[in-house]
Amino acid sequence: AVSINDTLLDDAARRLGYESHLDIMDREHIVSCSELKLTYLRHYLSSRLRSSNDFEDGAGAFINEMEADLPLLLLKQFISQEKHLPKPTQLARRRALRNAQQAIMDSDEPISNVSDLCRLTGEGERTLRYAFMEAYGVSPKAYLHALRLNAVRRILRNHNLSPVIADVANSQGFWHMGQFAADYKKMFGELPSATLKHANSS
Repeated sequence: AVSINDTLLDDAARRLGYESHLDIMDREHIVSCSELKLTYLRHYLSSRLRSSNDFEDGAGAFINEMEADLPLLLLKQFISQEKHLPKPTQLARRRALRNAQQAIMDSDEPISNVSDLCRLTGEGERTLRYAFMEAYGVSPKAYLHALRLNAVRRILRNHNLSPVIADVANSQGFWHMGQFAADYKKMFGELPSATLKHANSS
């Protein structure tokens, strides 16, 4: 198993001409590679692992090389899946956006991932991605994430409530509180606790 953090993926995406790895893989995704590509990836990994002891600087140099090469190889697999597909038509993009907006409005629970949005709308992930990027300049995943963060902020700023931050976050589908707090601060410039404090003092 290999785990690659977002920073490394973003660096690799920029080297491929994209702004973020989310522009390439904006959803939970399983890539079905051809046998030829799988064979190449297996050969690359096995050869690097066999030669890891040859690095003069030890494990650090080996890890640095893997961090530089592996994210690129994996992102290229996502890109290669779609090269042969035509861009969804304008009509299809408009329909997908309209259906997505309606599904978000009608949903009793916050929609936290793109696969659920696809299920509710009957639209494909690729068409939704084109539609959201065209309309809002962000991926569907980023859009849903921003909606949920804004919903948390509205609740925290409600003077008639005395909410527990964790409960509010959980109600909007945020379960990792450290990541939630970091994302909230990045978007609003303050921690959720600061928002709640300002609401209670005003």
